[in-house]
Amino acid sequence: MHPLRSQQQIDPAGVTDLASVLDSVHKLFEDDAPSSMDGMYDAHRQLQACMAEEDPNLAFERAHQIIEKGLNEWVWNLRKIAGGIVTNLAEIALANPKWVTEDPASWARSRTKEFLDGWLDGWGTPPTPRILIWLRQACDGSLLDFDRYESGRPEPWCAPTWVGQSRDWTNDPAKLDERSTPELTEKLLRTKRRIFNSSLDYGLEKAEHAARISLAKKPAPSAANNQRHASVELSTKAGARMPPNQKATTKGALNYPRSPFSQAIVLCLTRKPTATDKDLCNSIDEEGTCELSEKWAKNGNRSFVSAYLDPVCRPKIQSAISKVRKDMRDVGMLA
Repeated sequence: MHPLRSQQQIDPAGVTDLASVLDSVHKLFEDDAPSSMDGMYDAHRQLQACMAEEDPNLAFERAHQIIEKGLNEWVWNLRKIAGGIVTNLAEIALANPKWVTEDPASWARSRTKEFLDGWLDGWGTPPTPRILIWLRQACDGSLLDFDRYESGRPEPWCAPTWVGQSRDWTNDPAKLDERSTPELTEKLLRTKRRIFNSSLDYGLEKAEHAARISLAKKPAPSAANNQRHASVELSTKAGARMPPNQKATTKGALNYPRSPFSQAIVLCLTRKPTATDKDLCNSIDEEGTCELSEKWAKNGNRSFVSAYLDPVCRPKIQSAISKVRKDMRDVGMLA
């Protein structure tokens, strides 16, 4: 199987909105997912050899094992692809808090689950389930008979009895070419889909935990990146309010100086526009996005919340935050 493109890195700085990035990741998934089904061709070759077995009981049991092994490999391959999607989406969510307000790893898992469900449901009108496509190819191969059947195959398709059950040694051996009824085949497909869903959900849960742990190892670089983008966006949009002697730098980033504290406030308000002044100070303390100014520090205390609670420092902090709020409202970043 070729390397999975869904596990490649996506640069979060290069995307512009949530809809576009979801569309790109979805396309990567739909490009890679069909490769997970390649085992159906090998299963068909093994089944053809199996049918030559002299003992029908052994052939029946062997055919069932081939199907089960092939389906297990398919779901395992699909889990690996889905894991790459969860990782990509979680990193995108962390880098763009304006798009996603919930836990990035949990959100990434939910979106990936939607991709999986939609793809497994199948394509066409009416849609042909992917599990039916896999089983039909593995059991009957890809040869079509348009002389006998309008679609090239008998409809509805009926699964061989050995697909859904192993050999019952207490009974006389069934014929290897015996087929289930359409109703039993439909029930079989639903059962296989439930097994698929259970295995995929387990894989998604592991991918979610792995993504959350990975993101937790790099909070500072991610926060700095968000702060930089939020600050550039604000300064760019605030160009009309720049002093006359200030000039724009290259690539639209305006030379509009902002203190580390102001930049940290922009980041916090971008994430939570309704935050109070005290909430903002508390967030800066927790994230460590900037250091308290010497003029506000007393007795070696470097906490923004402590400085905010000081009656002498509070008006100065409130004034600085108020200016940032006004800037953000002027450029449409705050309501």
